[in-house]
Amino acid sequence: MANDQERYYKLPLEAIIETMRMLRETGILQTTVASLPMISKKNCKVQIALISGKMATCEITSSEGQPLLQGEAALYALRGSGDLEWTNRRETSSQAMTTQTMHIGQSSTRERLPCRRAEITAAHLQMLTHLQRQIIALADGKTSVAKMATLSGRDERTIKKMIDILRENHWLY
Repeated sequence: MANDQERYYKLPLEAIIETMRMLRETGILQTTVASLPMISKKNCKVQIALISGKMATCEITSSEGQPLLQGEAALYALRGSGDLEWTNRRETSSQAMTTQTMHIGQSSTRERLPCRRAEITAAHLQMLTHLQRQIIALADGKTSVAKMATLSGRDERTIKKMIDILRENHWLY
């Protein structure tokens, strides 16, 4: 049984994006594609983050979670995939606050405040160091690097390096 925060659609990429734009949805669209020519012969997972109907991020990962494509490259690879079965996980107010802090259209990850991904679980956190867990806990899209450094007792340079590592490994936006 679907909860009140999830909706299901069977639409091509262009239609789902237009539908979400018209509905001004905030949430996460997810689907699985059987394969993508020249990208992967295996199943791929697609995740698109939306803020008030505008696409904030698009990411394609392998079934094992390995990042394959992001942004415009991911959208381009999906075009022409036909009808896809989309799940739209609408964000609650606390999740929406986190999602809304993502900056649309910024090219450099260093220009924006770090923001943790909503799908991080306790099992994921066990794989990280104490400092990495601290940074993820503080990464709400509002806390500055300087404040993270002060709260963790580390210097800003160390925090910035760790944020870059966490972003590269897709723990943070």
